[in-house]
Amino acid sequence: MKKDTADFFVSKKEWSEVKDALLECYLTPYITKIIHTHKTVNYIDCFAGKGKFDDGKLGSPILALNIIANCMRKNKGFPFPKINKYFIECDYSTELKENLKNYRNTTVLNGTYQDNIKSILQQKDGENVFLYIDPFGIKCLDFTLFDLYSKSNFSSIEMLINFNSFGFIREACRIKKMESVYIPEIDTIIKIFGGLEQDVESEQELNNIAGGDYWIKIIEDFYSKKITCYDAEKLFSEAYCDKLKERFKYVVNMPIRLKAGQQPKYRMIHVTNNEDGCILMVQNICNRWKNLSSIQLKNSAPSLFEENIENEIIDEGSTKKVIIEQLNQYENPVHMSCFLSELFTSKGVFTTWEILQKTLRNLEKDNEICIRRTPSITPKGKKSTFINESRKDNHSVEIWINK
Repeated sequence: MKKDTADFFVSKKEWSEVKDALLECYLTPYITKIIHTHKTVNYIDCFAGKGKFDDGKLGSPILALNIIANCMRKNKGFPFPKINKYFIECDYSTELKENLKNYRNTTVLNGTYQDNIKSILQQKDGENVFLYIDPFGIKCLDFTLFDLYSKSNFSSIEMLINFNSFGFIREACRIKKMESVYIPEIDTIIKIFGGLEQDVESEQELNNIAGGDYWIKIIEDFYSKKITCYDAEKLFSEAYCDKLKERFKYVVNMPIRLKAGQQPKYRMIHVTNNEDGCILMVQNICNRWKNLSSIQLKNSAPSLFEENIENEIIDEGSTKKVIIEQLNQYENPVHMSCFLSELFTSKGVFTTWEILQKTLRNLEKDNEICIRRTPSITPKGKKSTFINESRKDNHSVEIWINK
């Protein structure tokens, strides 16, 4: 695989900046919150790379280590739990060790993700685990490992996965011998992405990556032109996330594309069983989407309407409809954190955080929904108006349809 990645570390590309920003902006609040469990934290970068690009820009290992160090400095005096930091790298472990030599208490493991991850996670019961899974291609993503993670007795587990969904579609076409669907656009996108390993050898191997054979029908529909290439990628990504949802409570994803309407280069998928983690990542995705939109504007004409991460037009009306549909599924009042986590896991990141908050407030104002806040009165004796729950501020919120 090294020959395929030889040019990857020459300079850091725009989509890598967005991907790492998603990790960076999530890790700071994650570390700040998770240390309050007083349980050991295991941060594992499963495909660490060199740690630094040849142009001097930092890779995910150093970015993560800097964030962990900053959190420790800001929380000086707090009894920090032990934080284990593991970096797995097969091809560039020598360069990685050199780039991480000034960071204490780090473990660089020479070898593959598959060969190392089980031994790392042994005897981690009752501890917190965060996996950053950022492979080059799809071959290394064995879905059975997610079964292992879901059945383990960790205090918590979270994963941020870079999944090359479009690359899977291309490999599936090749394995199914449907080369005629290799339109120039597909190969152009793959080339821009930086190459893709082409050593998936069978349908069974693709089943192992996807967690089932559901992809075959999607590829056949694509080949027969019942659906477009864009449709195929979106349907496959949704089905892949549904497989993850069978094992974990909350799953959200963000497509990374540098031009509006363009095929996503990959999907960043966040997996957790924690409501706060899910909501935090949704907010993070919405913020990263703003940054990604500014990149897209350099490469395409601006849209006249606000769009979500799937480049679908959104407004308060459509957001209201989705909120009401979700709330109608509950017979009793539901905590806001639970509602929002289940909403975004079910519907995806379908709107912006700002439109969501505005819509909830307007629904309450129009008496279409009821919101019960605890405490109901502020320290200054005024009626509480907060809409999100907060353990730090002891804010609790319940929501239900006003029938």
